Amino acid sequence: MISDRTELTVELEYLDNIQPYDRGLVAIGDEVADIPFDRIFHEPDDFVETEEFKTGYRLEHGLNNNWTLRNIFWYSNTDLFLRTAELGSVNEERGVVSRSTREFDIYEEAYDIQTNLVGEFATGSVEHELLVGFDFRRSFQDLDLQQAFAPPLAPPPIRIFDPVYGFSLPDSEDIPQLFDGRSQLQQWGFYLQDLISLTDNFKVLLSGRYDIADQKATIRQTDFFDGSSPTQSDDAFSPRVGIVYQPIEQLSLYANFSRSFQRLRKVQHQERG
Repeated sequence: MISDRTELTVELEYLDNIQPYDRGLVAIGDEVADIPFDRIFHEPDDFVETEEFKTGYRLEHGLNNNWTLRNIFWYSNTDLFLRTAELGSVNEERGVVSRSTREFDIYEEAYDIQTNLVGEFATGSVEHELLVGFDFRRSFQDLDLQQAFAPPLAPPPIRIFDPVYGFSLPDSEDIPQLFDGRSQLQQWGFYLQDLISLTDNFKVLLSGRYDIADQKATIRQTDFFDGSSPTQSDDAFSPRVGIVYQPIEQLSLYANFSRSFQRLRKVQHQERG
């Protein structure tokens, strides 16, 4: 609490976790195979390691009794690394699961900012709760995937009902590089919302949001894919309309129409022949 009108909250989180890697059980037909719940089909020493760091703040300042300014900032980064005998297809007749050698390293970093102003006012007998603001996100992702599908670099298939372990994964430098790339996403969002109280028991919500998203990627040449640098830009307007009717205090009837926009990260590449 900085003052009677200003409140600041600072948060920090750090995670360093190493755990066994397990994709779960397999199915025979449309049912899970009749095997012990704790059975694995990777190698016993396969692992996934996650290191994650997050920090940010929430700042809220009351301009007066009716208007409040809010600002939120977050920074995060995540590094995930796994090294495993990865599972493939199931041969139900033979009762075996195919496997490959996989080494996967992904690093993500993101910056998020949100600022908005919320206030209450009246136009005659009609009361309004207005929200206006913007948010911004900038994120990066580096992905390095190495994978071997054939012996001697890949492990043999493993039996579902009588597994035999003991395959030693090859050194990292011996595993073919399947994918190596970096992507960057930058997104702006601007929004306006008005909750209108026409009467004590009837309210209307009107809001709109406009998003702008730009993405570019750098795909480095590997044994499987040609290098490229695709880019993509999108924008969209997302409206929202809602009504609330409260015939009695214990009952609320609500109807809503909305359209949303989500920027999906897509990486286009050309496979080498």
